[in-house]
Amino acid sequence: MRPFLLTSAACLAIFNITGVAQTSDSAFDIATIKRYTPTNGVSAGAYYYPQRFTGVGTLRDFIQIAYDFPADRVAGGPPWLDSERFEIDGRTSVKVPPQRLMTMLQSLLTDRFALHVHRESRELPVYDLITLHNGLKIHPLADAAKPGGITSGRSLLRGQMTLANLARALSPTLGRPVIDRTGQTAKFEIKLQWSPDDSPGSTQPSIFTALQEQLGLKLQSTKGPVDVMVIDHANKPSAN
Repeated sequence: MRPFLLTSAACLAIFNITGVAQTSDSAFDIATIKRYTPTNGVSAGAYYYPQRFTGVGTLRDFIQIAYDFPADRVAGGPPWLDSERFEIDGRTSVKVPPQRLMTMLQSLLTDRFALHVHRESRELPVYDLITLHNGLKIHPLADAAKPGGITSGRSLLRGQMTLANLARALSPTLGRPVIDRTGQTAKFEIKLQWSPDDSPGSTQPSIFTALQEQLGLKLQSTKGPVDVMVIDHANKPSAN
C-alpha cells in the first residue's frame, strides 16, 4: 500500500454512482464513484494496491494523480473542480503495476466525468533554482541506490532526492513552478527547514533564506515556458 496524499476522518454521503467498466488493458474491471462529504475540514487521500486503486478528492486531485501532473498547473475546468469531492474505488482481476493503475484512472475519468484535456505551453512566472557562487553546502550521496523516503510539510522538507526532485517538491509551497538550473544530477541527503510565514516572531528563516543558508541554493524569479494541462470539458458523474 502506497499513499499519494494524506487522509483525514470524514463521513461518506453515498451518491449511488456505481458502474462496471469495459474489460481492457486500460480499464478497471469494476469501478465505483461516490460523492464524498467531509465532516472535519478538507479531506483527500489516495492509495494503490496491486489490484486496486482507491482515493478521495476533487477532480483536480484525481487529474494530478492520474497524469502525475502538478495540481497548480491544471487550468480551466468547471466551477465545482475544487469544491465537489468524490470517492473512487477501481479494481482489477489481476495484479498490475502502479503506472498501469494510473492509466486505468485516466480512462475512468474520461469515461465517467467526460473529461477532455490537452497540454499546452504558456509563459508564466517561475523560479529558477540555481547554485550560489560559493557552491553547494550539501554533498552527493555515496550510495545513491540506498532506499529512503521523503518527508514534507508546511515548514520542512527532508529526504534523499535529486535537485530536480527538490525543485518539484518546492513548487506547491511557492505557488509557481520551480525549475532546476543547477546542472546537478546526483542524489543528495537534504534537510530544509523554514518559517511557513513571515511572522516577525518566527525563529526560522524564510524559505528563500533557508535555501541559501542550509543548502547553498538560490531561487531566482523569472518567466518561462511552462507545461499546462487545460481542461476542455468535464461533467459530474451521474448514476447509471
